[in-house]
Amino acid sequence: MSESCLRARRRAWVAAALGLSILLSGIPFGATGISSAVPSPALPTTSPSFPAGSTTAGPNASVVLGQPNFNRTGPGTTAATLCGPRDATVDASGNLWVSDSCNNRVLEFVPPFYPGISARLVLGQTNFTSGAPSGGATGLRDPVALAFDARGDLWVADAGNNRILEFVPPFRTGMAATRAIGQPNLTANSSGTSATQLRDPSGVAVAPNGDLWVADTGNNRLLEFAPPFSGDEAASLVLGQKTFAASIPATSPSGLRSPASVAVAANGTVYVADTGNDRVLAYPAPSASGAAAVGVLGQTNLYSGGPGSGPSGLDDPGGIALGAASTIWVADTANNRVVRFGLPIVDGEAATYVAGQPTLATNASGPAGSGSLNGTAGVAYDPTTLGVWMADTLDARVLELPGNARLVSSVTVVPANGDAAALNLLTRLNVTLSGVSDAQPLLVVTQVLSAPPTDAFPTPFANASYFNVAVSPPGAGTARACFTVSGVDSASLPEYWSGSAWTSVPTALSGPGTVCVSVPLSLLLDTTFAVRLTTPPPAGTASTSLLIFGTIAFVLAAAGLVIVYNLRRRRRGPPATPEPRYRSPF
Repeated sequence: MSESCLRARRRAWVAAALGLSILLSGIPFGATGISSAVPSPALPTTSPSFPAGSTTAGPNASVVLGQPNFNRTGPGTTAATLCGPRDATVDASGNLWVSDSCNNRVLEFVPPFYPGISARLVLGQTNFTSGAPSGGATGLRDPVALAFDARGDLWVADAGNNRILEFVPPFRTGMAATRAIGQPNLTANSSGTSATQLRDPSGVAVAPNGDLWVADTGNNRLLEFAPPFSGDEAASLVLGQKTFAASIPATSPSGLRSPASVAVAANGTVYVADTGNDRVLAYPAPSASGAAAVGVLGQTNLYSGGPGSGPSGLDDPGGIALGAASTIWVADTANNRVVRFGLPIVDGEAATYVAGQPTLATNASGPAGSGSLNGTAGVAYDPTTLGVWMADTLDARVLELPGNARLVSSVTVVPANGDAAALNLLTRLNVTLSGVSDAQPLLVVTQVLSAPPTDAFPTPFANASYFNVAVSPPGAGTARACFTVSGVDSASLPEYWSGSAWTSVPTALSGPGTVCVSVPLSLLLDTTFAVRLTTPPPAGTASTSLLIFGTIAFVLAAAGLVIVYNLRRRRRGPPATPEPRYRSPF
């Protein structure tokens, strides 16, 4: 089948899937509708950590952005919705940036993250309700990959305008880009094949030395640009081709076919998602154009290509990200999953972890939920939480896999005054550990009490909820506990019992009905907290007082996860003429 026919068929499939998701976006799954409460998981009998060598599925996603809950899908153009998200990245402050591809924009989300959260600012549009493609210094057309450099500048692969844009902080809605790579200025958008031109660039990464690497998808190559950057910048090195004037797709150690994503390790090794060849390649610190790769994932050798599945196969891998403990995460787009491999790459090695599927042997796109993916195009590692963000492209959402520290569970609410109306106010308790220095498994036990410790003084607070948190070993870092309580409009300063006095800790209302507290992890040997939650009283009644009782026990590992996302649907066979392998189907 011709390349153009394959692209047309693929666009039709994606359009049909997107249309169905639109029709279903307002229909909750399940005969009884969607509950706001998170089901209580069974306590684990073994550690759910995933050491190197294990071949297992991990925990489900703990956070969803772009949708009000895990069971909803469908695109939208607001501050809280997405359309075809293709990539994500986390800046030095822990803020999440998402390339919202078919809305032709980039969004910034500020923690703490929760379902239905609204973005703080937008690039590529002047407001949150417009999504038309455009060019110039302020416009975007099918933005794909995102990357930050050491100065905090944001680089955006503006694929539809055949350029890489640089945005310099302070960031603000609708701001203009400072520089364009691949074009002579910020108003041009032509494509070409030379040292200064790009064709449908889909990937961008910044190396530790400050060099900019670009996956020039339509030209079947990788380009390296060295600072200081200027207008009409010329690349200094090309991989996948022998010269800057060539764009021939190939399946070989030195060839590429529609590369879609790139990542650079601290030692200078360059990794690329060679999407059209269904593989990921490694180039150890390349220093000359046309260099050959030395390792491959998804194939048994450097001369083979073609879609695969199972533990060692890949099908249209669209995004890659480097994670902790010598790992690389791959958004295996057509297999509807994200997989993790160990580094350094061994030809044809099996993945050690899978997200989006129950096992490494499955690849179906199931109904939306916290454990399913549909056309996942990008993946990003979050060093602040040790979690992984996945761009679940066809379900119009971004999901976070929990790192070594995020726990989500429900607890049972027992109203202090016996008022049955208050029974379902508390829907979730989320405990997060961050900055954990000890890589060994951590046992975290949270018990919510109906009374303060017997030695506490002064007398128990009125309208208070008490809970114990214990971490073993305590180690270094921070513990953050968040209560999601329906209707909460204010809260007192939470306090913890130090053994001799109550001590105030910072708090924040971090989203609809959510209050959070943070304390040093070293305190959590067996610490009691008191939080007074105030809810709007029903007409003619007094304020509702909550007492909480429940137990959570989890074993966590600081193994580190990683994920970054991109959508690239391609097939085999060289194009008759050089052209973009992919254009946004949305």
